Amino acid sequence: MSVNSVETKMRYRISGGRVSSYIASNTRTWLSASGWREMSHSLNHRSVLGGGAEARTYAHMRNSTFCAGKTTNVYYPISLPSKPHIVYFNQTHSMRVIGE
Repeated sequence: MSVNSVETKMRYRISGGRVSSYIASNTRTWLSASGWREMSHSLNHRSVLGGGAEARTYAHMRNSTFCAGKTTNVYYPISLPSKPHIVYFNQTHSMRVIGE
């Protein structure tokens, strides 16, 4: 059973081997019935050198009742709050995802 998750998405158009336009989005889910809630999130995106595009998601989920009454925090990406989920497109038409 998944109690929370984060997915980063990017739709893009290629023109002349470069990203000509893009739309970045994310989907965050949490099982509120078991006490999970989203504390914060952000989605940042930008064009990058070499004709690429990048989307970054940070998220913080919390549950105060899930683990025997102790507060549980989950940061996306897992255990690396300073490093986001990154979806990156570069000029070789390849996608790579960095992070959990």
